[in-house]
Amino acid sequence: MRRGFGTGSLKAGLLAAGVLLLAHRADATIALAPNAGSVFPTLSAPVTATITSATALPAGFHPLVITGLPPGVTTVPASPGYNGSGGAAIFAAIVNFQFAASGAAVAGGPATITVRDTVTASQATFSLTILEPKLNLSITTPTITLGSATVNVLVRVSPDPGFGANVGAAGVPLLFSVDNVPLPPLTPANVTAGGQKNELAPYNTTLGFPFSRTGAVVPGTYTVPVIAFWTGTTRLTQSANAILTLNIPDISVIPPAFGTNVCNGGNIVTTNNYAFISLYGYAGTATTNPVSVPPGITPVNPPKTITLATGQTLQQAFQFQAAGAATGNQVVTFGLLDAAAAVNKTYNVGFNVINPNVTASTTTPSISLQAGGASQSFTANTAAPPAICSAFNQVDYTITGLPAGFTLPGTVSVTNSAAAAYPPAGLPVSAGASIPPGSYPANVHFNVPKTGQSGNVPVTVNVSAGPD
Repeated sequence: MRRGFGTGSLKAGLLAAGVLLLAHRADATIALAPNAGSVFPTLSAPVTATITSATALPAGFHPLVITGLPPGVTTVPASPGYNGSGGAAIFAAIVNFQFAASGAAVAGGPATITVRDTVTASQATFSLTILEPKLNLSITTPTITLGSATVNVLVRVSPDPGFGANVGAAGVPLLFSVDNVPLPPLTPANVTAGGQKNELAPYNTTLGFPFSRTGAVVPGTYTVPVIAFWTGTTRLTQSANAILTLNIPDISVIPPAFGTNVCNGGNIVTTNNYAFISLYGYAGTATTNPVSVPPGITPVNPPKTITLATGQTLQQAFQFQAAGAATGNQVVTFGLLDAAAAVNKTYNVGFNVINPNVTASTTTPSISLQAGGASQSFTANTAAPPAICSAFNQVDYTITGLPAGFTLPGTVSVTNSAAAAYPPAGLPVSAGASIPPGSYPANVHFNVPKTGQSGNVPVTVNVSAGPD
């Protein structure tokens, strides 16, 4: 006997069949906007889910099923969802919710989170990355020039959201490399920033680091980082840094390519220019004065100060006079001091000392005479010393080295002046009748009474036999 279905059973069966058919419809979708995001612990990533269907959906509230949430991440609200359409033929719903990372969330990802609508059996995924919170460091004045005075360097500290979950009560230590032991390579010795400082919760202050010198420091420009270390959300050590450019100022002194002659007893001489160059942020006024002067050398009106702006080059000449100084290369040592910039050094100014010597020569190296005959003359020429010597001296000439029987001129003197060089000096010589024929060596001797300079120019007197 065949049993028929009642009206109630028929309706229930038809409804179930409709839902089953609806669950497999390709015209139902869920879309997420955005479908990826990054958050720090304590923050949230907003999401909008859009559910669409070309057919009606059952009435009532339909929660979305969310799986794959990383540890420490929840949804807000806790159970996002939408209300069905009831009898509406075309359906669309918008669901706004958030992925909220708690302070205990651990950095990582991206994690794939699945958002599923069980009514339409459609789903979408969201890629969520948990960021590692950092401590951000910046230096208010990123370049300083350190002289003798202390310079306070301000380090601004600010945290990312969620920072500090694994930082202890002692806070985060900050240290400049100049205070690290041992010193890192290329870090200047004898500079301190006051040692380590700790940044405490809420990690949002400005710390002052007093930079000062503890001894002599090699001039230069140095990169000096400040570094902070802490334990991150993953229990691994994290770090942050900011860079300070540290200038240790100096003045460079570059001598000229060519030196200068200074003459004993002569004029005041001005040297070629020396270049004074500001280095490593130097700006100021340095005093300068001679600290070591050779005997017989007098610095004339030496410069008292050298003033330089940052990066400037100043050309400076020097003046000297000599009297009785040793000849040859001489050096005057100057000091250069700027206490404020901690510049304290010496530099040398060099020159060559000469004497105001004359140079003597003869027009011909020999003369020819006949015994008992007429005289012939040697002509002596005198070259004055360099003009810087300002030497206006008498030069005395005589003939020496000839035996008796020759007639000699005695002393012949010549002088120079500012307007004219030395005139030639004629030195006549004759041979007596008793002088045998031959070649006789002799000297044209010269003497400078004022300076004591003397010397000889070798000459020869050739004598032939006289008339019978």
